[in-house]
Amino acid sequence: MQNKIILALLGVLMVTQVQAKTYQPQVPTFNETNGNQRAKNNPWQNIGTAMVAGQRLPAYAVSVRDPIEEGWISEDDACHPKACVLPVSANVRTEQLYRLMAVRVAGMGWILAPKTWRNIEADVGVNGSQALLMKSADGREYVSYYHSGACVGCALTAAAPFFPQAFKLAQADDYEPNRPNPSIQLVRAQNNKVLFSYTLSNQYTTHGVAFWQNADDEPYQDMRVTVSQDNTALAGVILNAGMMAF
Repeated sequence: MQNKIILALLGVLMVTQVQAKTYQPQVPTFNETNGNQRAKNNPWQNIGTAMVAGQRLPAYAVSVRDPIEEGWISEDDACHPKACVLPVSANVRTEQLYRLMAVRVAGMGWILAPKTWRNIEADVGVNGSQALLMKSADGREYVSYYHSGACVGCALTAAAPFFPQAFKLAQADDYEPNRPNPSIQLVRAQNNKVLFSYTLSNQYTTHGVAFWQNADDEPYQDMRVTVSQDNTALAGVILNAGMMAF
Protein backbone atom coordinates (compact mmCIF):
# COMPACT_ATOMS: atom_id res chain seq x y z
CA MET A 1 0.00 0.00 0.00
CA GLN A 2 2.78 2.42 0.95
CA ASN A 3 4.56 1.75 -2.34
CA LYS A 4 1.38 2.46 -4.27
CA ILE A 5 0.99 5.81 -2.48
CA ILE A 6 4.59 6.75 -3.24
CA LEU A 7 4.15 5.80 -6.89
CA ALA A 8 0.94 7.81 -7.09
CA LEU A 9 2.66 10.87 -5.61
CA LEU A 10 5.55 10.48 -8.05
CA GLY A 11 3.04 10.27 -10.88
CA VAL A 12 1.39 13.52 -9.78
CA LEU A 13 4.80 15.19 -9.55
CA MET A 14 5.77 14.02 -13.02
CA VAL A 15 2.50 15.28 -14.50
CA THR A 16 3.03 18.65 -12.81
CA GLN A 17 6.54 18.87 -14.22
CA VAL A 18 5.38 17.93 -17.70
CA GLN A 19 2.62 20.54 -17.63
CA ALA A 20 5.09 23.35 -16.87
CA LYS A 21 5.49 25.25 -20.16
CA THR A 22 8.66 26.81 -21.46
CA TYR A 23 8.70 30.59 -21.33
CA GLN A 24 8.11 32.12 -24.77
CA PRO A 25 8.79 35.85 -25.08
CA GLN A 26 6.41 37.72 -27.35
CA VAL A 27 6.52 40.90 -29.39
CA PRO A 28 4.80 43.44 -27.10
CA THR A 29 1.61 45.08 -28.32
CA PHE A 30 -0.36 48.10 -27.16
CA ASN A 31 -3.52 47.43 -25.14
CA GLU A 32 -5.14 50.46 -26.75
CA THR A 33 -4.99 49.92 -30.52
CA ASN A 34 -6.11 53.44 -31.42
CA GLY A 35 -3.07 55.71 -31.69
CA ASN A 36 -5.07 58.91 -31.17
CA GLN A 37 -6.55 57.50 -27.97
CA ARG A 38 -3.10 56.47 -26.73
CA ALA A 39 -1.94 60.04 -27.28
CA LYS A 40 -4.86 61.29 -25.17
CA ASN A 41 -4.19 58.74 -22.42
CA ASN A 42 -0.51 59.66 -22.20
CA PRO A 43 -0.07 63.32 -23.22
CA TRP A 44 3.43 64.70 -23.83
CA GLN A 45 4.90 68.01 -22.71
CA ASN A 46 8.23 69.65 -23.51
CA ILE A 47 9.87 70.42 -20.15
CA GLY A 48 13.30 71.67 -21.19
CA THR A 49 16.69 70.01 -21.07
CA ALA A 50 18.23 67.15 -19.11
CA MET A 51 21.92 66.40 -18.55
CA VAL A 52 23.12 62.92 -19.47
CA ALA A 53 26.84 62.04 -19.26
CA GLY A 54 27.76 65.67 -19.69
CA GLN A 55 25.46 66.17 -22.68
CA ARG A 56 22.26 68.16 -22.86
CA LEU A 57 19.28 66.22 -24.20
CA PRO A 58 15.75 67.47 -24.94
CA ALA A 59 13.49 66.52 -22.02
CA TYR A 60 9.81 65.63 -22.08
CA ALA A 61 7.17 64.67 -19.54
CA VAL A 62 4.54 62.01 -20.16
CA SER A 63 1.43 61.90 -17.96
CA VAL A 64 -0.39 58.68 -17.02
CA ARG A 65 -3.96 58.10 -15.99
CA ASP A 66 -4.59 58.09 -12.26
CA PRO A 67 -5.58 54.51 -11.29
CA ILE A 68 -7.74 55.73 -8.38
CA GLU A 69 -9.29 59.05 -9.32
CA GLU A 70 -10.34 60.72 -12.58
CA GLY A 71 -7.60 62.56 -14.40
CA TRP A 72 -3.88 62.18 -14.84
CA ILE A 73 -0.75 61.89 -12.78
CA SER A 74 1.72 64.46 -14.09
CA GLU A 75 5.33 65.30 -13.32
CA ASP A 76 5.79 68.17 -15.72
CA ASP A 77 7.89 70.62 -13.71
CA ALA A 78 10.31 72.59 -15.88
CA CYS A 79 13.63 70.81 -16.30
CA HIS A 80 17.13 72.22 -16.58
CA PRO A 81 20.53 70.47 -16.64
CA LYS A 82 21.44 71.08 -13.00
CA ALA A 83 18.09 69.78 -11.75
CA CYS A 84 17.58 66.93 -14.22
CA VAL A 85 20.66 64.72 -14.29
CA LEU A 86 20.41 61.10 -15.43
CA PRO A 87 23.20 58.76 -14.28
CA VAL A 88 24.77 56.70 -17.07
CA SER A 89 28.21 55.27 -17.69
CA ALA A 90 30.89 57.85 -18.40
CA ASN A 91 32.05 55.97 -21.50
CA VAL A 92 28.89 56.73 -23.47
CA ARG A 93 29.83 58.39 -26.74
CA THR A 94 28.45 61.79 -27.68
CA GLU A 95 27.18 60.57 -31.05
CA GLN A 96 25.05 57.97 -29.24
CA LEU A 97 23.45 60.51 -26.90
CA TYR A 98 22.85 62.96 -29.75
CA ARG A 99 20.25 60.54 -31.13
CA LEU A 100 18.32 60.29 -27.84
CA MET A 101 15.88 62.24 -25.72
CA ALA A 102 15.07 62.03 -22.00
CA VAL A 103 11.47 61.23 -21.06
CA ARG A 104 10.11 61.51 -17.51
CA VAL A 105 7.10 59.20 -17.18
CA ALA A 106 4.85 60.14 -14.28
CA GLY A 107 4.86 57.58 -11.48
CA MET A 108 7.81 55.70 -13.00
CA GLY A 109 10.87 57.82 -13.65
CA TRP A 110 13.20 58.63 -16.52
CA ILE A 111 13.77 56.71 -19.71
CA LEU A 112 15.97 57.42 -22.71
CA ALA A 113 14.60 56.80 -26.19
CA PRO A 114 15.37 57.81 -29.80
CA LYS A 115 14.29 61.39 -30.48
CA THR A 116 11.76 60.47 -33.17
CA TRP A 117 9.70 58.07 -31.02
CA ARG A 118 6.35 59.35 -29.77
CA ASN A 119 4.23 56.19 -29.74
CA ILE A 120 3.82 55.33 -26.07
CA GLU A 121 1.48 53.56 -23.66
CA ALA A 122 2.16 53.84 -19.93
CA ASP A 123 0.08 52.78 -16.93
CA VAL A 124 0.40 52.51 -13.16
CA GLY A 125 -1.78 50.28 -10.99
CA VAL A 126 -3.30 50.74 -7.56
CA ASN A 127 -0.89 48.09 -6.23
CA GLY A 128 2.15 50.00 -7.47
CA SER A 129 2.56 48.02 -10.68
CA GLN A 130 3.95 49.84 -13.70
CA ALA A 131 3.94 49.05 -17.40
CA LEU A 132 5.39 50.99 -20.30
CA LEU A 133 5.72 50.32 -24.01
CA MET A 134 7.29 52.80 -26.41
CA LYS A 135 7.71 52.11 -30.12
CA SER A 136 9.28 53.57 -33.22
CA ALA A 137 7.04 54.95 -35.96
CA ASP A 138 7.14 51.68 -37.90
CA GLY A 139 6.58 49.61 -34.72
CA ARG A 140 9.60 47.37 -35.30
CA GLU A 141 11.75 48.91 -32.56
CA TYR A 142 10.59 49.32 -29.00
CA VAL A 143 11.37 49.73 -25.32
CA SER A 144 9.28 48.04 -22.65
CA TYR A 145 9.32 48.22 -18.88
CA TYR A 146 7.42 46.18 -16.27
CA HIS A 147 7.26 46.51 -12.48
CA SER A 148 5.16 43.93 -10.64
CA GLY A 149 4.26 46.20 -7.70
CA ALA A 150 2.78 44.67 -4.55
CA CYS A 151 1.73 41.41 -6.20
CA VAL A 152 3.71 38.39 -5.00
CA GLY A 153 2.26 36.01 -7.57
CA CYS A 154 2.93 38.47 -10.39
CA ALA A 155 6.54 38.88 -9.27
CA LEU A 156 7.22 35.16 -8.88
CA THR A 157 5.70 34.10 -12.20
CA ALA A 158 7.43 36.90 -14.11
CA ALA A 159 10.78 36.17 -12.43
CA ALA A 160 10.56 32.36 -12.76
CA PRO A 161 12.08 32.06 -16.27
CA PHE A 162 15.11 34.09 -15.17
CA PHE A 163 15.66 33.16 -11.51
CA PRO A 164 15.71 29.49 -10.34
CA GLN A 165 14.65 30.38 -6.80
CA ALA A 166 11.64 32.31 -8.09
CA PHE A 167 10.64 29.31 -10.20
CA LYS A 168 10.77 27.00 -7.16
CA LEU A 169 8.81 29.41 -4.99
CA ALA A 170 6.19 29.92 -7.70
CA GLN A 171 5.78 26.15 -8.06
CA ALA A 172 5.49 25.71 -4.29
CA ASP A 173 2.73 28.33 -4.21
CA ASP A 174 0.90 26.76 -7.20
CA TYR A 175 1.38 29.75 -9.51
CA GLU A 176 2.20 27.47 -12.50
CA PRO A 177 5.33 29.32 -13.67
CA ASN A 178 6.94 28.92 -17.06
CA ARG A 179 10.27 27.13 -17.26
CA PRO A 180 13.41 28.94 -18.49
CA ASN A 181 13.88 29.04 -22.24
CA PRO A 182 17.32 27.71 -23.24
CA SER A 183 17.32 29.89 -26.37
CA ILE A 184 17.45 33.03 -24.18
CA GLN A 185 21.04 33.98 -23.41
CA LEU A 186 21.49 34.83 -19.73
CA VAL A 187 24.32 36.54 -17.88
CA ARG A 188 24.00 36.70 -14.10
CA ALA A 189 25.44 40.08 -13.22
CA GLN A 190 24.40 39.64 -9.57
CA ASN A 191 22.26 37.23 -7.55
CA ASN A 192 19.28 39.52 -8.09
CA LYS A 193 20.13 40.87 -11.54
CA VAL A 194 20.20 39.11 -14.90
CA LEU A 195 21.14 40.40 -18.32
CA PHE A 196 19.47 38.59 -21.20
CA SER A 197 19.02 38.65 -24.96
CA TYR A 198 16.97 36.78 -27.54
CA THR A 199 15.87 37.10 -31.16
CA LEU A 200 12.31 36.30 -32.18
CA SER A 201 11.45 35.20 -35.69
CA ASN A 202 11.59 38.08 -38.19
CA GLN A 203 12.42 40.52 -35.39
CA TYR A 204 15.42 42.52 -34.26
CA THR A 205 17.37 41.20 -31.28
CA THR A 206 16.01 42.11 -27.85
CA HIS A 207 18.38 43.04 -25.00
CA GLY A 208 17.07 43.21 -21.46
CA VAL A 209 17.73 43.43 -17.74
CA ALA A 210 15.66 41.60 -15.10
CA PHE A 211 15.75 42.31 -11.38
CA TRP A 212 14.19 40.22 -8.63
CA GLN A 213 14.90 39.69 -4.97
CA ASN A 214 12.93 37.53 -2.55
CA ALA A 215 11.80 40.44 -0.39
CA ASP A 216 8.53 42.33 -0.07
CA ASP A 217 10.14 45.68 -0.91
CA GLU A 218 12.06 44.38 -3.96
CA PRO A 219 9.48 43.26 -6.53
CA TYR A 220 10.26 41.99 -10.01
CA GLN A 221 11.23 44.49 -12.70
CA ASP A 222 12.45 44.14 -16.23
CA MET A 223 13.33 46.43 -19.08
CA ARG A 224 13.78 45.36 -22.70
CA VAL A 225 15.12 47.19 -25.72
CA THR A 226 14.62 45.97 -29.28
CA VAL A 227 16.36 48.01 -31.96
CA SER A 228 17.74 47.57 -35.46
CA GLN A 229 21.35 46.60 -36.02
CA ASP A 230 22.16 50.25 -36.82
CA ASN A 231 20.90 51.24 -33.36
CA THR A 232 22.43 48.36 -31.38
CA ALA A 233 24.80 50.69 -29.55
CA LEU A 234 21.81 52.61 -28.21
CA ALA A 235 20.37 49.54 -26.46
CA GLY A 236 23.06 49.51 -23.77
CA VAL A 237 22.74 53.27 -23.22
CA ILE A 238 18.96 53.05 -22.82
CA LEU A 239 19.20 50.08 -20.42
CA ASN A 240 21.99 51.73 -18.44
CA ALA A 241 19.88 54.83 -17.87
CA GLY A 242 16.65 52.88 -17.31
CA MET A 243 14.14 53.56 -14.59
CA MET A 244 14.86 50.35 -12.65
CA ALA A 245 16.15 50.81 -9.12
CA PHE A 246 19.23 48.57 -9.15
